[in-house]
Amino acid sequence: MAPTPRWKQLLDDRLAEAINVLGAIPGVHGLIVGGSLGRGEPWPMSDIDLLPVYVSTMEPSQQVEQRQSELVDWWAASGHAQTLDTGWLAFTTRNCVTSSPQGRKGSLSAWPTNAGFTAWTRHTADTRPPATTH
Repeated sequence: MAPTPRWKQLLDDRLAEAINVLGAIPGVHGLIVGGSLGRGEPWPMSDIDLLPVYVSTMEPSQQVEQRQSELVDWWAASGHAQTLDTGWLAFTTRNCVTSSPQGRKGSLSAWPTNAGFTAWTRHTADTRPPATTH
């Protein structure tokens, strides 16, 4: 089956929905968009890779996992299934400030977007996530 010609818009919409839903969970500081979306190189079979950044502890991770599962089920029921991965890596804001790319210190919003990911935080958020193309 060939992908719908609007695959890119659907992927952008799903990314925005995931960021809005998961970013609203108390204790979530932001999300790092990884993989092909984070690099700005999506294709019709791309999944959505999000790395949660928690305010101070990993405590909200169970709620993130629950909401991730609900989103995947909702999308599958819509007839346009989408994979959303949030479970393999997560950080706290302390980890991010001390372990940023190339040893840089500072906030997530200062990280370069050409490093293979795009950062979204409550401090840089508007109503939509970063564009997935450059």
